[in-house]
Amino acid sequence: MRIIFHAGAPKTGTTALQAMLEANKSLLADAGIAYGSRQVRKGIVHPLYPVIKRLRSEADPSQLIEMARGYLASEAEGGRQHSLLLSYESAFGEPLSDYSPQFYPDLDRVAAALKAVFADHVLHIKWVTRPLVDFIPSYYVQYVRMGGTRSLEDFIATADKTTLSWTPVVRRLHQHFGEDAVQVFRYRDFRQTPDPFIRNLCAPLDAPLNTFDLTPLQRRHNATDGRAAVEIYRLINRGLNPLPARLRRRLRLRARRHLFPAIQKFSPKQSLELRPEVYAFLAEQDRLDDETLGPLYVQMPGGEPASLAGALVSA
Repeated sequence: MRIIFHAGAPKTGTTALQAMLEANKSLLADAGIAYGSRQVRKGIVHPLYPVIKRLRSEADPSQLIEMARGYLASEAEGGRQHSLLLSYESAFGEPLSDYSPQFYPDLDRVAAALKAVFADHVLHIKWVTRPLVDFIPSYYVQYVRMGGTRSLEDFIATADKTTLSWTPVVRRLHQHFGEDAVQVFRYRDFRQTPDPFIRNLCAPLDAPLNTFDLTPLQRRHNATDGRAAVEIYRLINRGLNPLPARLRRRLRLRARRHLFPAIQKFSPKQSLELRPEVYAFLAEQDRLDDETLGPLYVQMPGGEPASLAGALVSA
């Protein structure tokens, strides 16, 4: 079976893309592509995703690898589809965390395990990068929404600057899976003309994209919160941290679903701003990434339909 794995990065339109794929699941199936659903809030999640998430923390992943291989064998035995399409933006772990200063600290561990999981299948990894000057503030908001308590300044200051770049991430993916198995895309191209990316993701796809329901790409998903809202989230997280782990997780989930949206709605929309020296450093990293990764980026032709240009909002 062919595995098409859209594996990241987060904050590059992933929620909108997953919503679109879910809306067109039956059309994909007719084209021979099974889509592994990931609707976390609705509790509809393909069994592979929780296994992949657990690969980050298991010292001995052998049992998880066999479990995942079993799920893949079941998919292949069905025989109705020739491909399995997966989309999980945190497949290789979180890019930055409290427990490690490295950019993508879990990537090598998870990649080695996934290589064993997909050993009997043809794997195609799709990876989307976003300029760090935009990515870091956007991902920081996600970090806080997931329970983080550090300030933006501290969050950046503790990161290992020698690893804060997309170039080593892509190189590590190439080392594990081979250059031919990894395709790299610019978030800018995906946002401006999403349909060529979708056609690449779902290839070979004979059905014209105008038969797809593309409205999820035009909706606003996971809008970035303003600075005031993020500061309130941090205070809530600090208040929850002393609680027992299980109670803390339950209350944090309720806060994210019910309290955070209200805070977001009524808080000032002042954006998060990087300090000038931090912005300059990240902008230089982006320039170097463009120089190095430029030849590797998949060139996106003009899209269809043109009305979608610029419609995709970051997830």
